[in-house]
Amino acid sequence: FLLVAVIGSYMSRPADAFAVASTLPTNVYELLAAGVITGISLLPLGYVVVSAAQVPPGEALDFLWRPRVGELLWNTTRLLVCGVLLSAAIGVGSAWLVVRTDLPRPGLWHGLLCAPLAVPAFVNGYGWVSLTHAVQSFPGAVLVVSLSYYPLVYLPSVAALRRLDSSVEDVAAGLGRRPLSTFLRVVLPAISPAVLGGSLLVGLHLLGEYGALQLLNYPTLTTAILAQYRSTFNGPEATLLALVLVVFCLLLLLLELVLRGRRRHARLARDVDHLQVA
Repeated sequence: FLLVAVIGSYMSRPADAFAVASTLPTNVYELLAAGVITGISLLPLGYVVVSAAQVPPGEALDFLWRPRVGELLWNTTRLLVCGVLLSAAIGVGSAWLVVRTDLPRPGLWHGLLCAPLAVPAFVNGYGWVSLTHAVQSFPGAVLVVSLSYYPLVYLPSVAALRRLDSSVEDVAAGLGRRPLSTFLRVVLPAISPAVLGGSLLVGLHLLGEYGALQLLNYPTLTTAILAQYRSTFNGPEATLLALVLVVFCLLLLLLELVLRGRRRHARLARDVDHLQVA
């Protein structure tokens, strides 16, 4: 409706307005293209919402209150929390080693630390399960998904650390701060937007992960959706679980916005020589 209104208002403009607003046709085409792409992208979500709305409320509540659904929610929540935290710890720690230490051949280590992005989590899970069946558990699932997705935190952390002026760390050290205290109270708050953005990507990937978790024999909402779909052939149970997963994703997005807040970080100068104090 918005696209029709915009195009209609444009076509109804007088002839002299076309000469004044010569860029309007391009804007209309861009808006039309953006609307088409957005509409196509939102079709699956719209189907899930409409299908879930057609399920009687009583039947939906009876299904969602089942102990099995509660178990799936608990499995998904703890995997999400532990996987994001471990991925953030590995990503930020690795970025610190590459950028802020005298690690030999940092370029080589940077490439190796980015390598998991080229290997699907399903392949990582297959490799770990082939090595040992001990990973078919909650700790194993956390380990495998974290080792698969930590580069999503590592890469923005590296970029943020390279933009951060190291003189602020020198000032903190000069004021008596220990290295750990400097990192926690100076560096980490400065790179927190990058860390939060990467952690958000990790969380969204974890919520959508299926293949690796199926191999690791760790049931979550994602694995249960496909199981319900196969057993009932697109029944209401699979649709309701899919809607719950969508709510999980929206809550994760909201949490990232709340944690990020209105904080902005600015750098006043670039490549400024350090002052020498006698």
